[in-house]
Amino acid sequence: MTGNKATLPREHIQRIREVMTNSLRLDNNPHLKSFGINVNREPIKLDAQMIHPAEVLFKNRAVCPMKSGSVQFAPLKNTQFWKPATIGMVAVVDFDNMQLDLTSFCKNLHEKCSINGLKMTTQPTSWRHFNLHSNDTENLKSEMSNLKKQNVTIIIGITKEKKPAVHDVLKYFEATLGLQTLQIHVNTATHFIKNTGTQTVENVIRKLNPKCGGVNFVVEPPQSVNRQPVCSNITDVKRRLFGKTQFIGFEMTHGSARTLFDQSQGTFDGEPTIVGCAYSLELATDLGGFNYLQEMNEYKLKNLEEKFGKCLKHYETAVGHLPETVVVFRTGAGEGDFKRVQDEIADMKKALEGRKIQLVVLVVQKTSHTRIFPENIEGTSALSQNVKSGTVVDGGITSFGRQEFILVSQTGQIGTVKPIKYTVAANDPGWTKNELCHLTYFLAFGHQVSYQPPAVPHILYAAENLAKRGRNNFLTHK
Repeated sequence: MTGNKATLPREHIQRIREVMTNSLRLDNNPHLKSFGINVNREPIKLDAQMIHPAEVLFKNRAVCPMKSGSVQFAPLKNTQFWKPATIGMVAVVDFDNMQLDLTSFCKNLHEKCSINGLKMTTQPTSWRHFNLHSNDTENLKSEMSNLKKQNVTIIIGITKEKKPAVHDVLKYFEATLGLQTLQIHVNTATHFIKNTGTQTVENVIRKLNPKCGGVNFVVEPPQSVNRQPVCSNITDVKRRLFGKTQFIGFEMTHGSARTLFDQSQGTFDGEPTIVGCAYSLELATDLGGFNYLQEMNEYKLKNLEEKFGKCLKHYETAVGHLPETVVVFRTGAGEGDFKRVQDEIADMKKALEGRKIQLVVLVVQKTSHTRIFPENIEGTSALSQNVKSGTVVDGGITSFGRQEFILVSQTGQIGTVKPIKYTVAANDPGWTKNELCHLTYFLAFGHQVSYQPPAVPHILYAAENLAKRGRNNFLTHK
C-alpha cells in the first residue's frame, strides 16, 4: 500500500504476527511437530552497521553539507555545478497556446542557468519560441527536425498536464532525431516567469545541466564526518574503488505474458523485453546510456559481448584509455536466477578477453521480501519508525554460501522502507564486503537531480529510466 494507507513498521510487525498465529495456524501443528520444526514468530535480532554518507563535491571541490539529522544535502549559496554544460540555442514550445510570456521565461531561464555556471553562448532574445497543438505530431516532428539542423541544444515543451501524451512523443523524437528535450508543467514555467518557486526552478536547472552534457556534482568517500575521522587512508580507498573504474547498470522491462488464446493460435504479437544500460565515464557521476530490444519475456541479458564492448568503447573515447575495473549492477534477477547470471558473466568476460580489466558483478534484488526494523520502534511517523539511510546487514539473514548484504539507501518517508539485497556474483579484484557496501551506498548519492539518495545506486536508477524510456518509445512507434 502507498500514501496514507501504507503500513508503518510497528503495525507491519504486528500484522505478520497475526498472520502467523491466525492464518497459518502454526501453534500445535502436527505436521511441523512430526518433523521437529519450530517456527519463531518474533523478528530475528541482528547487529547492523551504519555507513557514513558520501562526500558531495561541486565546482572547485566545494563540499555540500548534509542537513542536520538527515542525508539530504543542500548546496551553499553561489555554489556552481562541477562541470557546467555549454548551451547554445534553445527552443521553447507552448503546447496548446496557453498565452504564456515566453520572452520573460527565456530571459529568467538564461539568468538562472548563468548563476549556476552554465555557459550560455546565445542571448535569450535569439531563442526560438512558438505554439503547437499537443496532438499535432507531424508538425512537431517537422519543427524538431528543422531545429536539429539549426544546431539547437535543447527544446523545452510547456504543457497543461503534468504527464501529457505529448511527453512520450517528445521522447520518441528525441531518440530518433537526436535532439534533447525537456517537458515541464505550466505551473513550473510560471515560476520562471514570475521569479517564484525557488526549489522548483532549481530542480529544472539540475535536470537541464546533465541533459546538455554537464555534471552537477561528484561523489567521493568521506575522510571525516562531523569532524570525526572515517578513513585513515582516503587516497588509497579512492584509487581502489573509483580510480580508473567504470560502473555499468542493467535493468529490464517486460511486456505482459502471452494469453492462452495467443499460445493456441501461435501468436507472438506482444511487447519485446527492453534492456536499459547505463554506464559511467571518467567521473562516476558522468553517465551515458542506451536501450535495446530482446525477445519477448527474455530474462537473460542477450548480446552482452557486443553491448559490454560498447560501454568500454565509450569510456575509452571519453577518457583516453580503458578502465582497470568494471563494476556491474545487474537488477531483475531472483533467487533462482543465479545460474543465468553466471552465464551472463561468462559473456561479459568474453568482451574483456585480451584486456587487463577486472570484473565485479553485483546482483540487485529490488523486490526482496526482507524487511529491517529498529529494535526499539519509536514515534508515530515513517521517518521516526524506520531504520535510517545507510543501514546495512551483512549476515544472519543472507543466503548461505553467497556473499551478500542488505542495504537501505533511501530515507523511509512513507510506510515501511524496502531494503535492497545485493549478491556478489563476481569479484576479480577481491574487494571486501565492507568496501562493496560502502561503494554501493556512495553511488546512491550520485543521482544528479535528487539531493538525497534513492533506493539504488545512481547507475541503476539511470538504467531503469532507460528501460522505461525504451518501452515508451516502442509503444509510441507501434
